[in-house]
Amino acid sequence: GPTRLMMLVAAAVQAAPGLYLQSVSPKADRLLFSGSSRSVTSVASLVAKLENTPTIHDVELRQYFEDDDKDGRLNFKFDLDFAYQPAGREVPKQVMGTASAPHPAPGPGI
Repeated sequence: GPTRLMMLVAAAVQAAPGLYLQSVSPKADRLLFSGSSRSVTSVASLVAKLENTPTIHDVELRQYFEDDDKDGRLNFKFDLDFAYQPAGREVPKQVMGTASAPHPAPGPGI
């Protein structure tokens, strides 16, 4: 439920030092995150942690860009989204993407 999801999000953010979530919102069957970080490495750590969480699927880093603050400190903004599927529930095929679909065998002459 929501408590488990918030614990997973907290663990992912804690694994990414210097990263701050500015908004978390639902959209259809996905959760959208917007945030900022002092390094690209922290953004990558967040994405990796989410991707390696069994109940989180189809993590998409939509954008990240450098947006330094007024004091000249490096700052990166990012937007990402993912699908959350609580344990014990089947993941819809559309969430899994096309990578899970078998590739057709090559036809004759290919």
